[in-house]
Amino acid sequence: MRKYKHYILQHEVMTPAEVGEALGVSRQQVSNLVSRGKLPVAKSVPGCTLFLRDDVEEYLIKRKKENVIFPKDIFEGPTHKCVDYIRTLPTPNSIGAVFLFFNPEDAINSGFYTTREVAKKDVLSEIKAPQCVLKYDDLTEVWIQGITCGYSGTRPNGAYDMLTEILGVAPDKAEAVYTHKKLRYIRDFSGWICSTDDGLYPSEKEKMDQIPLGDQAAYYLFNGSITVLRNHVQVQWLYDDAAQFVKSRLSFVGTPSSVTLMDRETCYRTGHFIASTAGDKIYQVIVKGVSGREVWLDIDVKESIALKDQQTVMDLLAQFDIRFPENEVEKLPAFLAQFFKKYVSIKAF
Repeated sequence: MRKYKHYILQHEVMTPAEVGEALGVSRQQVSNLVSRGKLPVAKSVPGCTLFLRDDVEEYLIKRKKENVIFPKDIFEGPTHKCVDYIRTLPTPNSIGAVFLFFNPEDAINSGFYTTREVAKKDVLSEIKAPQCVLKYDDLTEVWIQGITCGYSGTRPNGAYDMLTEILGVAPDKAEAVYTHKKLRYIRDFSGWICSTDDGLYPSEKEKMDQIPLGDQAAYYLFNGSITVLRNHVQVQWLYDDAAQFVKSRLSFVGTPSSVTLMDRETCYRTGHFIASTAGDKIYQVIVKGVSGREVWLDIDVKESIALKDQQTVMDLLAQFDIRFPENEVEKLPAFLAQFFKKYVSIKAF
């Protein structure tokens, strides 16, 4: 019996250091897992915490299932390369549906998106959305990026050629790609049926008016939720209107349900940043919609300046009718630190 107990202690019981090595994390992170109820403790006395190997291995299996999303292949290339690729696909007569998207948001809303790399917990993973999805009768899908575009001059000629020359769609039905931004073609016994949404291709001026100059939406997956980040795509821009950017994304994320402010330290701890050799992007303002999707804004929220003197933040809050009593807005760092340290939403709708 004593030998059996020794065997159990040697092979089935683990110390925090051994657990950390098995999980590839630090001892502090092991402690965090325990405090969050993710990892059970076999026995704990002052100065000593022990774990069962079975519990650690069970957590590893669960983490792999929950926290990893593997990317799906998307053929990417210029229009003519995409058309050539589609010509090489087997049995085009077995393609029963075609989905075409002008905006990545429409593809994402339709469930057609993947990540550029394996998505892991607490790490931003950039989303890829196809412009074209070909669905075979056996439900196999081929995803393509580059077959259609909305730029003046080129226009979506590649999509038109694919539909008419390869798939046999009637020209009058294929011409819808020149006027609509979201289309679905379904093949039935009588031929191809085209359905569109009410959205039309915007003009060049309309496209410029939709989003502030220099601002562009980027889509990421964060802990299973779709996140929209505001990216500055030009070195200079005419204005920096975070509230307007959020408004332009409301149809995608839904009515805002909360706004959260975080300090830089919290952002690094929770994964609300993108590391770069040119300088990290820190997302201190998070607007969450009723859909569960979020908009992240790289607004610099300063702890050393009164909230009322930070015009960009105040403009954003005012956009959603968030007001603070004057005596609270007047307070300096202590007021902001109170919110930052608790990591809570400053307003819930």
